[in-house]
Amino acid sequence: MKRLQAMKDRNVRCYLVDDDDGLMYFPNGVVLPILAYWSNDRSHRIDKLEDGAWIEFGDDEAGYGWYPVKMITEDEWYEQQGKH
Repeated sequence: MKRLQAMKDRNVRCYLVDDDDGLMYFPNGVVLPILAYWSNDRSHRIDKLEDGAWIEFGDDEAGYGWYPVKMITEDEWYEQQGKH
């Protein structure tokens, strides 16, 4: 079983999307590259993140996946981090 599937099964969610460096960070220390951004229906690639879009990410070692984008404010992000 790929590591990414095991993380999904354990409900390990991304805590930070670094759009500048093209990386996704997970609380268990896993950092995976972003491969592409896709429209909300995944029909075409987009150049920048928008609410409702999808992120395609992963690598050969951990596996590959899709992640939905929900844009939040910086205050909301800090609030969420305090709950974990």
